Amino acid sequence: AKPKHTVIQSGDYKNRIRVSFVRTSGIRLRDGQFVSLTGTDLRPLYKLLKDYKFQVRRLYSDSEEKIQQDLNKLESQHCRVFADFNLTYDFILEPEQNSEEFIDKLNSLTIVERANPDVKIYLPS
Repeated sequence: AKPKHTVIQSGDYKNRIRVSFVRTSGIRLRDGQFVSLTGTDLRPLYKLLKDYKFQVRRLYSDSEEKIQQDLNKLESQHCRVFADFNLTYDFILEPEQNSEEFIDKLNSLTIVERANPDVKIYLPS
């Protein structure tokens, strides 16, 4: 279940938010705008986003087609459903934005599978 309230921890990025949309949404990023390949109503998402200043980018640099091919192959080999990485995005909020509120509002949307602060990764030195 999605959390009702987010608390950003010291090991999290304060303004970098990872968002995964539900599989049936078919959400894609086109010219900086979200669209749905399945006709999902994105008005609640647009309404939420208009109140925030951010940059958004796809999580993975491979083409959507390559990710879809890899997903199809993986699912057919293992006969189970895996995460569709075409539905995962990073939002980078402007520093003055309230990240916890942003995450909570995203998680309240039915088209959002999960929104959470991105976790800092520390490599051993």
